[in-house]
Amino acid sequence: MNPFFRLRCEFDVLTPMFLGGASQDAELRAPSIKGVLRFWFRALDPNYHNHEPLLFGSGGTKAGQSLLLLQCTPGQRANDRLRWADTDAKKFDVGSGRQTKNGLTYLGYPFGMKGNDERTAFVPRARFNVDVRCHRPTPDGLNHGVTPLRAALASVWALGHFGSLGTRARRGFGAISLVDWSLVDRDDKPISDPDFAALSLLHSSKSAAEWTTGANRALDTFRSWFGPHDGKGKAPHPHFGPKATFVLGKQSIRRDDWRRALDSLGRSLQDFRQRNQPDYDHVKGHVLYEMRQSGQRIERVPDRATFGLPLTFRFGSVPQGRPVNFAPVNGERHASLLFLRPVLTADSLVSLFLRLDGAVPGMDTRVGLRGAPRALEPAAHNAMDEFINDMKGKA
Repeated sequence: MNPFFRLRCEFDVLTPMFLGGASQDAELRAPSIKGVLRFWFRALDPNYHNHEPLLFGSGGTKAGQSLLLLQCTPGQRANDRLRWADTDAKKFDVGSGRQTKNGLTYLGYPFGMKGNDERTAFVPRARFNVDVRCHRPTPDGLNHGVTPLRAALASVWALGHFGSLGTRARRGFGAISLVDWSLVDRDDKPISDPDFAALSLLHSSKSAAEWTTGANRALDTFRSWFGPHDGKGKAPHPHFGPKATFVLGKQSIRRDDWRRALDSLGRSLQDFRQRNQPDYDHVKGHVLYEMRQSGQRIERVPDRATFGLPLTFRFGSVPQGRPVNFAPVNGERHASLLFLRPVLTADSLVSLFLRLDGAVPGMDTRVGLRGAPRALEPAAHNAMDEFINDMKGKA
């Protein structure tokens, strides 16, 4: 086919999207969206390190212009804004004092911290458009089966079904749904293409089972394009390898009730992590050991580190004790392989729990206490996988 194409995409915001630059005002930013498209392309293409610089551009000494250009434009309600105070999160409090549970607050805890009062988000039901264009012929360097169009289709589809944008994107906020797309040439005439026709949008699925079937069909299509991840070694980027899996929850919630959808999503993780002992007792024992009161020095990374690093413990029952922070020895963070977000089925929201393959935080990386030179023993159990299995048992 002609190498020039334009993929016109329309996205619907499902949960507050705190996307922006240095200011606290929400704004559509093409570089941010392109960066997330890169992420999903890497997750799908086992040879992304060879293809990504050509498709999405590169910097440094090997700088090259991107084959794929992006343009973002606002749609309906794109000028409406929401602040954290507008979520009325406290209405979901269950219990009191230190025993209070609240899934919405649990997922969005940074937004309630000092300094975030005026931060704004795009409101649910806001829409925006993203155009992805291939503007020049494909140079040498792409393996057979990898084309600019397939890269654009795969990364956009994955973003619109598995991904989110902005702060707390892996924990329910900034969830978006790809609700429409079209493929045209430089004269805006429709292009008939089998790769484009092979992918279905799932927002109108009548059930979670139908959505799941459609998502698995799309992932099989991407594997036929790019080849499968073999699962050997510890890939430096999260991917859809053999250990990748996802599950949709049973409950359907009316899409306008997005607050309850986020609360339900957050409570699933909050309840599981609070049951996941003995992390709390072991770390508290370390705090008491440092204060020379009792306890024992910690020697092993807590199991819940497998959800992502850094990980901080604070103990209100030990007011003189310092917070305990676990982090990678040679870095500041090791992002979670777990993605939580609602997806759109018909006009309802259903919880999605996605676990990507890759190096597991706390198990496949050297982790220590912040400021200490030595590494601890790896976590004994993969709490992240135990959580996913728990969600599968309830689906």
